[in-house]
Amino acid sequence: MRNQNPFRLPFLWVMLIISGLTAQIIVGHSRPLSNELTQQQVLGPQPRAVLAGHKKGITFAFSPDGLTLATGAYESVARLWDLRTGLTKAYLPGHRYVSWLSFSSDGRTLATGSAGQTIRLWDVQTGSLKTTVVESHDFVNVSISPDSHTLATANMTDLLVRLWDIETGTLKGSLTHPKRYWKRQKLSIGNGAKVVFNPNGRTIATEADRTLYLWDAKTLHLLTTLIDPSEYLSVGPLGLWTLKGFSHGDTIYQMTFSPDGKVLATGSRDFTAKLWDVANERFKSTLKHAGKVITLAFSRDGRVLATGSEDRTARLWDVSTGQLLATLPHKGTVSSIDFSPDGKLVATAADNDHSVKLWDVATGRLLDELKAARYPAVFSPDGLTLATASQDATVLLWDVPPR
Repeated sequence: MRNQNPFRLPFLWVMLIISGLTAQIIVGHSRPLSNELTQQQVLGPQPRAVLAGHKKGITFAFSPDGLTLATGAYESVARLWDLRTGLTKAYLPGHRYVSWLSFSSDGRTLATGSAGQTIRLWDVQTGSLKTTVVESHDFVNVSISPDSHTLATANMTDLLVRLWDIETGTLKGSLTHPKRYWKRQKLSIGNGAKVVFNPNGRTIATEADRTLYLWDAKTLHLLTTLIDPSEYLSVGPLGLWTLKGFSHGDTIYQMTFSPDGKVLATGSRDFTAKLWDVANERFKSTLKHAGKVITLAFSRDGRVLATGSEDRTARLWDVSTGQLLATLPHKGTVSSIDFSPDGKLVATAADNDHSVKLWDVATGRLLDELKAARYPAVFSPDGLTLATASQDATVLLWDVPPR
């Protein structure tokens, strides 16, 4: 028997086609649309609206108040959309292409970047460029402080984390990772560094050479190194010697704090995710997959962690115990996971599924599959809208009814 569909949408649906600052609204089409417009199947749930204007690839982020959507793609211009009207309210030019976007917590600033060294900081209200920050190497990852005053950057080449004033782009300070030596040789695995601010504003987590560090966000002093005692690195001829003092056995792909900042989760190429007790500065538990762990997401209450892997599963874990709650099967690498704000739904997407799946968090049961949707999939802050990509570089907005 087919599961009850949580997306009870009327057959009548609205497509917003954005070009410049004008919108064409097409209502109630049951026949194929013209070739110039986005093609949509009429089977299954349908999006409330389609935001079109990009040409290839798509990434996006909601503003904290949920009224603005920032979008980027494999083109030089990012956009800000007014979700009350469905219109583009600002064009943000300058990148060769835009592969990531991040809003500050106060919603006043948007950071945009690509695989290059340059990060642009935009005034969300006016759409004007505030300042530009340039890192030393390509493939930059960023984090914005909870007070929205500081941008932290790191790259995939050197081991330095830089802290910038978000209004002026002035360098405020840096975090230098301890030098690690073995037999008088500097140990550097060559994956650069990563950085993320704790939501509580008190600490900063960084990663370098498969090792996690916690820093005081005010003084920038190193507080501790988070180590898994069971991890080691084989070195020397035939790997005969082992080095200990690592957090993971291979490259760390992602770090994320629980909403209350008490737990840090990490995902790695070593087929595991790990949980770290930040308050007590210690290793907590290992969460095993059968493939690389690509993405992580905490539920808003911090009780459940979702992990996505190359083993074609997403998994739900009890954060307090580290126990597996549910395994969510897919057809490819799970690269997008997001919880609804009420914690009852989790949206996942994998590269071979050609859809976005909606799951019941309490039971692990598949509720529905959005066939027109592609990754990424992100819930709005109020939980009433799910935004997804599509196969034609548009953003689809789906109604999420109360449960």
